[in-house]
Amino acid sequence: MNITQTVRGCYMDREHSTARTVLLVAYHSPPVRSTGVQRVAKFEHYLPEFGYQTKVLTTTAFGGTDQEGRVLRAWEPLGPYRWLFNSRTRQDRGVAARVRTESNLTSGWARAVRRVMIPDAQITWIPSASARALHQLRTGAANLIYSTYPPASAHLVALIAKQMTGVPWVADFRDSWTSDPLDPDLLADPHRLALERKLESTVVRTADAIITSTAVAADYLKEAHP
Repeated sequence: MNITQTVRGCYMDREHSTARTVLLVAYHSPPVRSTGVQRVAKFEHYLPEFGYQTKVLTTTAFGGTDQEGRVLRAWEPLGPYRWLFNSRTRQDRGVAARVRTESNLTSGWARAVRRVMIPDAQITWIPSASARALHQLRTGAANLIYSTYPPASAHLVALIAKQMTGVPWVADFRDSWTSDPLDPDLLADPHRLALERKLESTVVRTADAIITSTAVAADYLKEAHP
């Protein structure tokens, strides 16, 4: 079943639908440049054809664009961090979306910090993003949640919103979370891996629908979380 059929089947045919607004929880959004951004952009472009308007919930860490439109930006400490350690960012915030910020910290210390930042370094975004998501859903400004991984913290924002409002939630896996992780250190840490698999299971069991980018990823989720 392709994405178009999923949208039709999970909810309602556009001929019988009322106006609906999807809250797209997407950490990676313009001015960030990546293939993941393009995937979300296509959802924004085509969902209106099925009677769904969109609002994007993303981070402030990379600045904004000239045309924010329906974009909601949630604050996180990563923005000031990039401003402090990346001199080019102080001149142009958009640079943060294109240039990696290298830390002066030793690699060993950085890895130790990373071990406690579960599931990812974007966990500091969760409180602010969750608050913004809950406001949108409780005021009726949005009545459907879509979240996209990576990072996994985006799914956790949607999970909190789903559990506190009951609003339907679609979880999108652009990449595999635990079976073929983007962070290879995950497989080397059995305790962290076990915890993240529990988080993944909670997301899969709680979401109303799951989207994957490949059939292999879908098969893994079906087998790991039947």
